[in-house]
Amino acid sequence: MKRNISGVPLHWKDKKPPEMREFPAEHFYRENKGMLRKAPELFLTEACKNMNQAVCDYGREQRISAMGTTMAMIAFGKKEAYICNLGDSRIYRFSKGDFSQISSDHVLKSCRFGKAPLTQFLGVEETEMKLEPAIAAIPYQDRDRYLLCSDGVTDMLSDREIEEIMKLEDSIRDIAHALLTRVLDKGARDNTTIILCEVRTENRPFKTWLLQKKG
Repeated sequence: MKRNISGVPLHWKDKKPPEMREFPAEHFYRENKGMLRKAPELFLTEACKNMNQAVCDYGREQRISAMGTTMAMIAFGKKEAYICNLGDSRIYRFSKGDFSQISSDHVLKSCRFGKAPLTQFLGVEETEMKLEPAIAAIPYQDRDRYLLCSDGVTDMLSDREIEEIMKLEDSIRDIAHALLTRVLDKGARDNTTIILCEVRTENRPFKTWLLQKKG
């Protein structure tokens, strides 16, 4: 079985300094591919620590006293999607007609007024706050769609509005643009990041056997 993951990233109002737009996550992935295959949960935990240290180091180097960011990511295995998040950036799944949030919001539950403070995020030394990313393994199916987005989306759109757009029989590029357009139409009060991907599987037993023989 061949697995294809196609995705579309969209960003609006990117105010991060240019040198901080690239985290060392790519280098971490290259150096730890084996860990991702054998122990995906450990890989995600260590990746969070790696990114957290990068944010802390940058803040210290630039003499920024308070600097932080939320995070959401997915690692696809052979049969499962491993989801991970810190803060209130969310991950949604649309699968066989069912739409749901599959990430966990790290916010103060007892807050009654205004936006609830975050209880987890990147950018705090682990001596001050223990990093506890929410990690889960979820089996995926052909044509499943996954949306990763910042609170710039969820503060402007309800889950019902997001679901209506995710159900459209359009390409993922068109759906991502539809989400961004709806956010902009409502005023887009915050930075907006949208990553939308779709799983596609193809059965190619002979080709798989041939590649194994050549390897």
